[in-house]
Amino acid sequence: MKEQIKIGYWPNIDNGVTEARKIIKKHRFKTLPAAKVLQDLGYSALCGAIARYYGGFHNFRKHLGEPPQRLEQGTLKNLEYCVHQSREIMQKHDFKRLPRHEVLIKLGYSSLINAIHSYHGGFYNFRKILGEEEKRRKLGTWKDHSYGLQQAQKVIAEHGLSSLPNDEKLREMGYGALAKAITVHYGGFREFRALLGEVQKRRIRSTKGIQQFLNKNQLAKSIAFLAAGGYVGDATQILLKLWPDRFPSAVELARSLPGAIQRIGYSMIPFKFSSCEKIYEELPSITPEVKQNIEDLLYRVMRDQYQQPFNKNPQGTLQEIKSFADEGKIQSLAERVLDYYESVYEFEIPGFGMMGCSGK
Repeated sequence: MKEQIKIGYWPNIDNGVTEARKIIKKHRFKTLPAAKVLQDLGYSALCGAIARYYGGFHNFRKHLGEPPQRLEQGTLKNLEYCVHQSREIMQKHDFKRLPRHEVLIKLGYSSLINAIHSYHGGFYNFRKILGEEEKRRKLGTWKDHSYGLQQAQKVIAEHGLSSLPNDEKLREMGYGALAKAITVHYGGFREFRALLGEVQKRRIRSTKGIQQFLNKNQLAKSIAFLAAGGYVGDATQILLKLWPDRFPSAVELARSLPGAIQRIGYSMIPFKFSSCEKIYEELPSITPEVKQNIEDLLYRVMRDQYQQPFNKNPQGTLQEIKSFADEGKIQSLAERVLDYYESVYEFEIPGFGMMGCSGK
């Protein structure tokens, strides 16, 4: 059950330390993340308290017993440090090998990339130091279908997948050589999937086809209905990740999705916490990456959904959100939304005082 944060709670640094440790434990962080990450997760109140009362993140980390996050000058020149960082990245993101630099940049590890190129002989040499299998293979190796099938089956087994990922996903996971071989040497993904014994299903291209698919799949339908609330792009990306071989391109799906929803003739807008419960029932069977995408989208949807009610009646809205934060599958989601609105409620406007005490 989430406890109500009382006025006067945040100035006490011991309370801040308690809340920070709860966040670290809940999200399985090794250390307290940066301010932007905390804000995205809905912990703006703690960020504000760190800046306003605790002397900033650098000082607050000392109270948590953490070393400063800023790296000492020359740390990235240390080979042992970079090897350790690389292995932590692979473990955190469930990579079997260090991904290509485009993926690392996307994940926010550009400083490590620069260090590998500047101080440690480039990726080819650095992979040898990590003990990874060399990427360069004997000339003609990838032309052998049996070798390609062996590598594909290895990817599926190691990542616990039910089928081979699409071209984009394979490259993102660090298997660009396999993706290229499938396209250049094995006749493309459709033919290669047949060699793997995977059942081929036609991509759904019509609005009617998408409608029929949504009617047969409750999770897909629930996610699709988020598009009706103005989240077409987000819903499209999640559907493509869950069913990469069933839908057309992101552009085509985004164009057809609103029409398919109208054909079904049922709306979950305004989206409510009770609607989220249906989605949460399906989350255990989804990969961690997509699960996080869905949870982040639901957080933004519910945060936006309560904006107008909160503007009209802050205290009543907080009480309503609290009722969903007490228990059940959506407890963590409701807590994130509650944290956000409590931070807004406690926001202090210079010359006017706290919003929650304005009397309006």
